[in-house]
Amino acid sequence: MVLRSQSEFLGEGEAMIPMERETLLREASKLKLQGMRLRNFGDANEQREATLLLRKAAKNELAALELQANPSEEEQARARIESCGLFLDAHDPIRAAEQWNQIPRKFCPPNDEASWLDRLSPRYHEVVDHFGR
Repeated sequence: MVLRSQSEFLGEGEAMIPMERETLLREASKLKLQGMRLRNFGDANEQREATLLLRKAAKNELAALELQANPSEEEQARARIESCGLFLDAHDPIRAAEQWNQIPRKFCPPNDEASWLDRLSPRYHEVVDHFGR
C-alpha cells in the first residue's frame, strides 16, 4: 500500500509518493528544456522529437499532480497552466484545451501565476481558434 502522506515513510521496498512526484517534476523540467532547445534550434527531425518531448513533459506534470493528495486550487492551476502551455508548444490543441478547461475557475492567482495565465490566454485562444477553422 502506498501512503499519500508527505511526512510518512513507507515499508521496505515501497516508494514514497513525494519522491515519485519530485522525480516526475524533475523529468518534466528536463524534457521541457530539451524540447524547447530542439524546437528552437533543431532540424526537421529534431522538431518532431521536440514535439514528443514537450508532450511527455506535459504528461509528467499531470502525473505528478495525480500523485498529490488533495492538491490545492493553486497547485492544480499551476500544473494545468504548465501542461496547457506545453501541449500548445507540442502542437496539441486538443490536450491543451482539456487542461485549459480544468483550470479552477475561482482560482485567484498571486501575481506571478496571473502573469502566466495572462501570457498563455491569447496564445491558447489563437491556437484553438485556428484549429477550429
